[in-house]
Amino acid sequence: MTRSASLEMCCALDTSHVVGIAADHGGYELKEYLIKMLRRAGAEVVDFGYHLMKPDDDYPDFVIPLARAVVSGQVKRGVVICGSGVGACIAANKIPGVRACLIHDPFSAHQGVEDDDLNLICLGGLAVGHALAWELVRIFLVSQFSGKERHRRRLEKVPYLEHHPFPNAISAPEKTGAPKEAASLKLYLIRHGETDWSLSGRYTGISTHAGTSRFVSHPSFLLPLRQNITKL
Repeated sequence: MTRSASLEMCCALDTSHVVGIAADHGGYELKEYLIKMLRRAGAEVVDFGYHLMKPDDDYPDFVIPLARAVVSGQVKRGVVICGSGVGACIAANKIPGVRACLIHDPFSAHQGVEDDDLNLICLGGLAVGHALAWELVRIFLVSQFSGKERHRRRLEKVPYLEHHPFPNAISAPEKTGAPKEAASLKLYLIRHGETDWSLSGRYTGISTHAGTSRFVSHPSFLLPLRQNITKL
């Protein structure tokens, strides 16, 4: 850690803050361990389930209620766990006001809070061990948003995106020779790499990116996209 509290300070959780936790079958065992450790450290924990090991349960059933509780202030922060943490993260971020991220390293556990006001941490129950998971949760819970102007400015753009439909949610900066707004986003969402468009501002469908020769000369899968782009 370079900017957050020391690990010793991480052990001293703010017991006035209520922590919510939820998991499906892939994270059930880790959830039970973290609840034990959090309560041993003096934290008040609300368990959003599931309360039994059930192999066919569905993570949105537990993640969404916790995500809503974070937004409403019922709990200060949340911890959600599924097998990889990916599904839980996707579901949580569907709730406006939630800032959830899959975290598997200590730097991101504090940097995500300090810079991005992370309010819900996602863990992979099959991807991280007990010791690391407990360290990540402690760091996440004791870290504080810095409140710096540049971070506030960036975060203010997120609620705008949540309440305005694509493609008019946000405008890209004007740059000579660069694709603009929704057109560029639509292309780059499909594939990354260097294209004639990114180099000259003209879409040709030709890519010079290594390993993508089969996409040369107006690939068929991009034609519908190209037709939509011309209508923008």
